[in-house]
Amino acid sequence: MAPLKILDVGTSQVQGERPTQEDRFQCAIPGQLSDPNLGLFEVYDGHAGSEVADHVKEHLTRLLEELLRKGDPTDYEGALRTALKNEDSLLWEADMKRSGATAVVALIDVRRSLLIGSDIGDSHMILAERTGKYDAPWGIRRLTTPHKPDVPSEKDRVEDAGGRVTNDTGTARIGMPAHSR
Repeated sequence: MAPLKILDVGTSQVQGERPTQEDRFQCAIPGQLSDPNLGLFEVYDGHAGSEVADHVKEHLTRLLEELLRKGDPTDYEGALRTALKNEDSLLWEADMKRSGATAVVALIDVRRSLLIGSDIGDSHMILAERTGKYDAPWGIRRLTTPHKPDVPSEKDRVEDAGGRVTNDTGTARIGMPAHSR
């Protein structure tokens, strides 16, 4: 398999009606991480403040790189899952229970043409890829399904785990108003 080529990376933010921007993102193209073949692209949609999104942006990349360095350097799925669980533990230790964030993380190994993604919440991962030669149009694919608490399968998952979905604010939430997952 030929190595994957990342042709371009772009970011954009639009602030809604809130007084401050609560969302965060981070992009590390191949060559910027300890493994030069890896790229890491992260989006955190802050809910009821930016504290959780800031914390995850500050810690997740480091946690992931440490796990890949100490364990199997090609177990991307396991390392990403563990890094997210470790970050969740850090958030609880820091008592960050009043705000929240969704997370979409894409880890790309260009050498192996491999994309590993994680989607927690109602944010989305979109892939744009060339459908042919360089001047061919882009093919756009949505790679994730939103985890909204009012979707029957997600509501069942939450309730099976001992949680409760409420609609007190007019929007389905789990626990506090900032928590959608």
